This record gives sequence, structure tokens and C-alpha cells, in this order.
Amino acid sequence: MTSSKRLNAALVEYIQRESWDEVSYILNTYYCSKKNTKKRFQLFTGRRPKLHEGVLLLACSKRAPRTVIETMCAISPEQIQVRDPESGWYSITFAIKARAPEDSIQFLAENFPLALTSPDIYKMQTPLHVACQQQEPGSSMNLIKILCENGKSALGMECGEGLTPMEVAILTHDMDARVLDFLHKATAEYWTQRRRSDERFRITSRKSKPKYGHATKINHVNGSSSSSGSNTSTGTAATAATTTRSARRKKNLSRMNSPAIFEESKNDGPPEFINVFIEV
Repeated sequence: MTSSKRLNAALVEYIQRESWDEVSYILNTYYCSKKNTKKRFQLFTGRRPKLHEGVLLLACSKRAPRTVIETMCAISPEQIQVRDPESGWYSITFAIKARAPEDSIQFLAENFPLALTSPDIYKMQTPLHVACQQQEPGSSMNLIKILCENGKSALGMECGEGLTPMEVAILTHDMDARVLDFLHKATAEYWTQRRRSDERFRITSRKSKPKYGHATKINHVNGSSSSSGSNTSTGTAATAATTTRSARRKKNLSRMNSPAIFEESKNDGPPEFINVFIEV
């Protein structure tokens, strides 16, 4: 076993024992990048040791103090984003379940608020749902205030059973009336703010849309005028064609009914066979 694995194993053992003085000593001595870091380990390995993934989850499940959590996040900031693969919980959910100190939960909520609106895998519960199931009147009130201040959108989220955090608190036995009152007011304020924001978004979206109505009217008018012009042009062409045809017909009729033809027919003599019969 290498020295880094030994350090991680010793750290996990002290976390499970909840001996936080030894944990803070190991973190500050071997993991932190300070002047008092022991150089013997760095000279032997050539690098600083790294925290094992999921150490913060274990520390939060054992009700770690805020100083230990701050030191772990300072050493490796990605520890606060680690999620348990089995339950889908973040470190703040483990801290709420273990009834960790409020300052530790406040630190986790302020530095990673995305976890407050991320439900777990099986029950689809947010950390606020889990906090509403707690039955300690004094601590649950302050805890719910911390969670609502950093993640208000969790008030309108539903779990797998279709319950909001306020409904979960109502169904929980021996829940403090002050907690229910606070949840009722916070949920009402959340929904009013969301409706106002939706209305503002609709108004801004309507204003941002281009006004095609006036242009369509103008195009419609232009189209109607152009169509009327085209209709009049076609009508004049048709009337011109009919007038030319009627003029031709009249001209032909005038030629056929002209008196010159009758005069020529009158001046001409009878046919030859008639003259023959007359001479005879």
C-alpha cells in the first residue's frame, strides 16, 4: 500500500470514529498547500496526496463540523459536487439526514445551491423534502429557512409521490405549526413571483415580436391594387378584341349589302339562254 492510500485509509478511519481533531490534523498537515506541509511525503512521492472521491459524503453522514468541510472543499473543490451512485444524494442531503450542525449545512447550501433543486434517484425528493420529514421543531425551522433562502424553486417541486415540501410537512406527525406557517407563506410568495415573471416574459416576448400586421395590410392593399390593375388591363384587352371582331363583321355585312352589287346585277343583261329564247 502506497503512502497516499495509507493517508486516505487513516482519514476514513478517523472520520468513521468521528474524531475530528485527528481528521483536521491530517488534512492540514498532509493535504493542504501551506508552508507547514510536511515535505517528507512530497519528496518521497513527488506530489501531494489527493482526497479519495466520496470522502466528503462520508464526513457529512458522520455530522462533520464546518471547519472540516471547509478544509476538504479547499483541498479539492470537486468534492462538493460528488453524488452517491446508489441513492443519488449529494453531501448536503447526507448532512440533513444525519442532523449535522446548521453552519455545516449552510456552508454546503451557499457553495453548491444546485444540489437543493436536484432530486434523488428513487424517491425524487429534494433536500427540502428530506428536511420537512425531520421532527425536531427548533432545528428544522432554521434548517428549512436556510434551504428556502438558497433554493426557492424547490418549494414548487414534487417528489415521486406527487407531494410538494409543504405537503410532506403537513403529512409529517408532530410537525411544528411555525414550520407549516413559514412553508405556507414561502410557497405562496414563490408562486406569485413565478406568475409575475411568466407574465413579464409574455409581455416582453409580445413586444419583441415584429409587427407583421401593418405590413400585411399594406401588402394586401398593394396586392389588391395590382390585382385590380391586372383585371382592368385584361378587361380592356378583351373589349378591344370584341370591338375589332364586331367591326370586321359590320364591314363584311356592309360589303355584302352594299347597293353597288345590286346595281351591277341590275345593269347586267339576262343570261344567254334567255336571250336566245327571246330572239327566237
